[in-house]
Amino acid sequence: MGVFRQEFLLKNYLAKFKSVEPFYKPQWKWPVWVMLVYRGIFSFYTVFGLIYYLVYRQDLRHPTILYLATWAYIALTLYHLVALIVTSYIFAKTTKEEKTETIPLTTGSVNNDRVDEEETTANKKNSLPWYVIITWLLANVSYTSAITVTTVFYFALFPLGGVNTDMEDVNIHVFNTILVLVDVSITAIPVRLYHVSYTIIAGGVYSVMYEVYWNVNKSRNVLYPGLLDWNKPEIATMVNFTLLFIVLPLLQFMFFGFYRLRLFIFEKIYKQKYEHEP
Repeated sequence: MGVFRQEFLLKNYLAKFKSVEPFYKPQWKWPVWVMLVYRGIFSFYTVFGLIYYLVYRQDLRHPTILYLATWAYIALTLYHLVALIVTSYIFAKTTKEEKTETIPLTTGSVNNDRVDEEETTANKKNSLPWYVIITWLLANVSYTSAITVTTVFYFALFPLGGVNTDMEDVNIHVFNTILVLVDVSITAIPVRLYHVSYTIIAGGVYSVMYEVYWNVNKSRNVLYPGLLDWNKPEIATMVNFTLLFIVLPLLQFMFFGFYRLRLFIFEKIYKQKYEHEP
């Protein structure tokens, strides 16, 4: 119960953390260059997958950009790109400072990675640089939205025959979840339960966009017939409410569980608590 009592403190609603290290280093005691390689590969894969999908998936009845799966994959792509840039930037900064450090170590001193002045000041205030905050929020939104898309794809749209099974569709609707699960297993990015609110806001923005599109042509502009059709407002409202206020919070709890499990495994493997455990 102590974990949840601490987690539900109001301060955890904000994107604050005591260190930037979990946002550019792996959870495990691997060199940072492993993280750079990982970020580079996944960034290339998601960018290529998104471009291919947007260019070649033109046989849909509605613009590709309007679908929830497209929005979710854009969030996933942005997350990996921003994470690659942030990881590269902080790694380059710390490497440069280590090379220019001339103060000799004294007995009992610790040779820790140093960050630039902006990051050090931010950490002292238990806050983060803006670019790290963006990485954190994109991770949160991309995680939960990816699982939502896969769940809707398999358990709602697929049985209704409303989806294609081409490779680009499988990549957007299924492999996105695989990418997320790999990321959750490797990175040290913390998960806050309160941060589900940011995903709910993103989902609300999509819902408004969809309703505006539907209002242009109420008979034709139905992206998800039989599931989210505003010509049947009772059903559409129920589905919308369920996704935003039941499914997303449950997924946030799931990822919080993954995060705590990751910390538990770290402690079992290395016989010590993770240095930046909250």
